Amino acid sequence: MKIIAKKIRQFIGHRNGLIKPLFRIDDNQNITPISLDEYPNSGHIFFSDYELLDNDIKDEMFLMDNCFFISDDNNYLDKQTESSACKKRINYNARISSFFKNVEPTKFIPIYTNSFSIQNNEVEFPENIKSKIFFLKNKTTLFGPFERNGKELKATNFKDFEENFDDEIFLNFIEKYERRYDFSTIFEIAIEKASNFILSDNEDFEYLEDFKLFIDDQIGNPIDFTPIASLHKWALDKLTQSSPSISPFVKEIKNISSVITSSAEKLKWKKYIDYIETIENEEVEIENLVKLLFNKKFISETIDTSEIEKLNKKIENIENELKVKDNANLTLIEGNRILKEEKDELKEELKKEKKNTSKTVDSLKFPNLSEALNSEEKIIETENILKENITCIMINNENNILEGEKRVLERDIKKKEEELRGIKDSVKKIKDAFDRTASEHTAKLQEAKMYTDLLNGIEILPNKSKNEDTEKTKANIISLGQYFNAENYILEIKERLTNQGRDISFNDVANLAITINQTFITIIAGAPGVGKTSLVEKLSKSYGLNEDFGYLEIACAKGWTSSKDLIGFFNPLTNKFQPAKTKLREALKKSEDNPNAPYLVLLDEANLSPIEHYWSDFIKLADTNYSRKIKISDNEEIQFGDGFRFIATINHDHTTEALSNRLIDRAAIIQLDKPKEIKDESIINIDSIFDFTELQNLFIETQKWKTEEALIRDTFNKIKERLESSHTIIISPRKEIAVYKYCKVATGLLKGNSYVALDYAIAQHVLPSINGRGESFQKLLEGLKSDLNDKGMSKSEKLLTKIIERGKELKHFRYIYY
Repeated sequence: MKIIAKKIRQFIGHRNGLIKPLFRIDDNQNITPISLDEYPNSGHIFFSDYELLDNDIKDEMFLMDNCFFISDDNNYLDKQTESSACKKRINYNARISSFFKNVEPTKFIPIYTNSFSIQNNEVEFPENIKSKIFFLKNKTTLFGPFERNGKELKATNFKDFEENFDDEIFLNFIEKYERRYDFSTIFEIAIEKASNFILSDNEDFEYLEDFKLFIDDQIGNPIDFTPIASLHKWALDKLTQSSPSISPFVKEIKNISSVITSSAEKLKWKKYIDYIETIENEEVEIENLVKLLFNKKFISETIDTSEIEKLNKKIENIENELKVKDNANLTLIEGNRILKEEKDELKEELKKEKKNTSKTVDSLKFPNLSEALNSEEKIIETENILKENITCIMINNENNILEGEKRVLERDIKKKEEELRGIKDSVKKIKDAFDRTASEHTAKLQEAKMYTDLLNGIEILPNKSKNEDTEKTKANIISLGQYFNAENYILEIKERLTNQGRDISFNDVANLAITINQTFITIIAGAPGVGKTSLVEKLSKSYGLNEDFGYLEIACAKGWTSSKDLIGFFNPLTNKFQPAKTKLREALKKSEDNPNAPYLVLLDEANLSPIEHYWSDFIKLADTNYSRKIKISDNEEIQFGDGFRFIATINHDHTTEALSNRLIDRAAIIQLDKPKEIKDESIINIDSIFDFTELQNLFIETQKWKTEEALIRDTFNKIKERLESSHTIIISPRKEIAVYKYCKVATGLLKGNSYVALDYAIAQHVLPSINGRGESFQKLLEGLKSDLNDKGMSKSEKLLTKIIERGKELKHFRYIYY
């Protein structure tokens, strides 16, 4: 098996670097893209002695055998514990270099989207083009193959690569191509005709699989790509060979094409005739062409030579003027020579007189001599000034060089500082992971110690619950005003979030409030760094909640398997309930004491372990027809308040668990986009909490829902029918109820068209169920995308577009959690 790979970069200050595999070629010459997941470090291979590879293979892309991967677990740690680690690498050396080869120039030619001009033979952004040979494209058409020198484009000369390849098929192609097009031709190819020959890699960069196939099948229109200057010279050579009698010259030039048989030469004549026709009505260009033809002796008495006679007369006059000026220059040169000799003689005499006279000369008695001597002193003074100036200039130049070196060093220092910050971040992540693991082991050892002490006859003292020794916590619950409505409430929460440095749109704040209000567990998803945890913390403050009452943050751990990790367990040895360190039992008791207050529990990094396992005691309570109570032991049952809610934040990588269909069916999943700015500002904790029962009464069925209900139900039913037609997705009655329950409250409250509430509901209740494969499923999703676009449901359309784009390569389409 072979691999097509490309060079990525060399590490700063090292001989090593990275390469990226793009395509796999099996023994039957079948070509398939390589997924990013197949190699660590986002699909890269660590490459020792990258510098040698760069010297051996000059092009960006190369061909290699898939047999040089060496595992070294001591030096290349598992990516789970260090994000920059790599298990697979290649030790490049002279012994294996023969297995790394250049890619044949006609194969895997990169395709770039770039502004360019065929008329001027130029590309607008040359820095984006890395390959020696390439194609350019616009929306509908491919052009190429090109090479470039800076911005200047030229047709590819495959002859230049002949000595690097001994493949007979390629050499025959070069010979055949040269006869037909002599390497001055590009092709205009409709993308729809070329689509079967275009490959996409794991980052959606495109490549033309084999240019020889286009030539063999005669796909595309050939275009001559000779620069006008070269084309003009070529045409004059052809005119010389034809010995034409040009009268009139334009007509004769056009007629020359009738005696040409070669395909490439016909293209050149067509381009040249087009050029002639564009200047035919421009007198200046015509005159220039006539002059050129006349100088080449292609035309004489058959045209009006008055212009040429005028030019010749001007040339004669200029030549005469030059002769006069030359004579004058000679006279001046001779005079200058005589003056120089006299000056030298005068200097010698002055030196002699200076020796014979005293140091000072009477300027009245010897005015001329005094002046000469003073002039000499002035000359010396001037020379000294010049020397100082020259020295100053040299110092300035050296200073400029040193400034440049200083800037280079500052850049290097900045890079090193960034590398140091990266290393410190990595160390911190490793330490955090170690601390978390250590705390888990400590808890398990403590639990095991009780049993060990019992077996060793050590008396175990009963665990006293904090709740048994403390008074019940009472929350400061306040009533809403008489004229307070849902919109006022959303605006109040939005303002409080803004004051804490988190500026969110009205619709997004309303969506959070409605979803958390209606759903027992709300899942917040998004890429690392978007501020999932901080958003929940600041939202809880905006609700008037804090760690004393109403808000509990639980850092979930890897390895949680049951509810005892989340709540605790009944210890039969002590005959007491052993609460978990999460303090969830204490929070449930506080909610039981204050049933009319909201209570938010954050499960941070919730999917480090399967949520449905450790949250199993609560999962049935996600249905509204179950009473809000939980039995934590045979002797204890907690009836917590109706305002008790879980909010889970999740990430998606190799360290996390996938969400089960059972959980997805009961949860709402809200995706966060990266905010423009997250500030660290905070406000003093608000000690007043709105009555939850009164809040429930704010979010009731709206008037707009009553008028738009039929329209929204019809739209949702069509979306449901389209998805369920795949026979891989079933929208449960539970989800259907959740969608309508949301729309009844949000339609009219959210700002926008009639479908904006349905848009949010589809994005967080329906699209998380998407999971399917194949071309037909892709077409189904693209049809759904078109439906969403027609209704202006931009949030769901954006999310669905991401699902389609991420799944194109492997034809596997599933919900993306970031």
